[in-house]
Amino acid sequence: MQNTNQNNQTQQLYKEGEDMAMSDDQRFAMYTAEEIGNAIKKRRRQLKITQKEFAQRLEKSERTIQKYESGEITMKIDLIKQVADELDIPWQELLE
Repeated sequence: MQNTNQNNQTQQLYKEGEDMAMSDDQRFAMYTAEEIGNAIKKRRRQLKITQKEFAQRLEKSERTIQKYESGEITMKIDLIKQVADELDIPWQELLE
């Protein structure tokens, strides 16, 4: 029984190591535009920022922010990092 537990722990550590070794693009590719958009919307609302205000901060249109949040637009990793900076969180939190 102890051997099985050790194997499971080893497999879990290996899996965690794989996750840590992923590039930003690989991590990013695991999530849909809708999932990322929902995370952005949730955080924006926590901060009590309107879409209009958020659009101004990012120098985008309000409609573009709506499309990001609904998943109509797939954002590139650089833009996700910029959005996360404006939301005062690490970009990886938008992928959780």
